[in-house]
Formats: sequence, structure tokens, C-alpha cells
Amino acid sequence: MNNYNCLDLNIIKDQISELASIQEAKEYILNEQVIFNPLKIKQLSSETKEAMSLISKDINVQFSGIHNVNYLLEKTSKGIILDGIELKDCLVFHNHANRIKKIFSEIDEELNIKDYTDSININNKVYDRVNECIDNSGEIKDSASVKLKEINRKIEELNKQLYSRAQQFIQKHSSSLQEQSIYLRENRVTFLIKNSDKNKYSGSSYGSSSSGLASYVEPGSFIEMNNEMITLLHDKVDETNRILKENNANCYGLYEVLNKP
Repeated sequence: MNNYNCLDLNIIKDQISELASIQEAKEYILNEQVIFNPLKIKQLSSETKEAMSLISKDINVQFSGIHNVNYLLEKTSKGIILDGIELKDCLVFHNHANRIKKIFSEIDEELNIKDYTDSININNKVYDRVNECIDNSGEIKDSASVKLKEINRKIEELNKQLYSRAQQFIQKHSSSLQEQSIYLRENRVTFLIKNSDKNKYSGSSYGSSSSGLASYVEPGSFIEMNNEMITLLHDKVDETNRILKENNANCYGLYEVLNKP
């Protein structure tokens, strides 16, 4: 292979790659080889002029904030379930793809570089469904399903009941408590009760305090409500996983980039 160091080609590629906002674009520039095919040179030169012309008209596509999600699509193709954060990343990529496609669709000129955006196929029906389920932070929305919304309502209501009963317990049995606080152990409401008094309360123990003078006790009067909460939390996990699985089945069809150069 010819040596082009005399042309400072690597220095030029380094400088250009620094202007790219996408890591994959940086790598593409750094790995680009010298082209000798006159037709290819003419094509790329024409596309560069078109892009420069758009920039001169303040039509700036802006690629910053775009991240490659191919590895996520590869995971879904292997049957690996994406979590909410990963699905959110797919939505963000979709939004950028849709934005870029829209910009070029509104340009009246006949441009060769439109071929790149024309090859981006957007599946808005799938996107809308995923967007209904995942919020901007990657959390599953209450509205993702009727069942999930009902489970969350029951959890919120039961939490209020547990808190109210716990406050009553603290007031009534303050002399037996090492600390007047509510503690969650394995998602169960417990209290730090002095070891000298812990046998007064039927229930279960979930370990001792650091001093060893008290134990985290679940009084018998809380067992039924705690069991109900555990069941609801399990139901929420199951429904959340079902929603994620449903959206993962569709995620690969969220978008498809064809005819890559």
C-alpha cells in the first residue's frame, strides 16, 4: 500500500474525526482509505457539495446526541429482553432518525444525499406502542397496561394503610422500641424492638441491630398486610416483564436502516 504520510493524510483525518459527534462516524473517518475510482470520487464530491450547500442555507441536520443502538437490536434478535432504559435509548434513536428524515423531506431540491434518508424506514405504529409504555427516564408508565395501573393503585393504597398502622404501633409500643422508626426488611414492614421485649410480639425476626441489643421484628398484626404487599410487588414484576417482553418483540421493527453506503 502506498504511503501518504507526505500528504499528512492521517493528520487531516484526525482533525476531521474530531468534528464528528458520533463515535462510529469518528471511527469510519479514521479508517477511510484513499479512493481511486473516478466515478466514486465524483459521487462523493457531489454529495459533499450538496451538504455544504445545505449548511450555507442554515439547514443543519445536527447529529449530536445520536448513539448507535445496533448492539441493542442484536440483543433483541437473540431473544435477550431489553430493560426500560435500553428501550428508551431505542426511542431516542428513532426520534433522531425521524427528525433527520423530516428535515430532508421538506427540502424541495433534488439532492443525491436524500437517498440516505429515504432509506430510513420508520415504523411509527411500533414506536407509538413502545412510547406508550416507556417514559423519558426509562421507567414503565402506569398507563402501559390496565393491569399495571391497577396494581400500582393497590400498592399505593396499601402503603398508606401500612404507614398509618405503623404509626399507631409506634405510638402504642414506644417503650419497646429501640428506635421509633419504620424499617423495611425483604419488603416487609418491621420495627427495631428491644430484645428484652421482642417475644411480646408474635411474628418474625429479620436480623439484629448493629449493637445487638434489638431485633427487626415483623409483628403478627402486620403479617397479612405484608403478605399482600409482597404479592402485589410480585404481580408488578410479572406484569412489567410481560410489558418489556411485548415491546422487545416489536423493538427490532422499530426502525430499519436500508441500503447502507
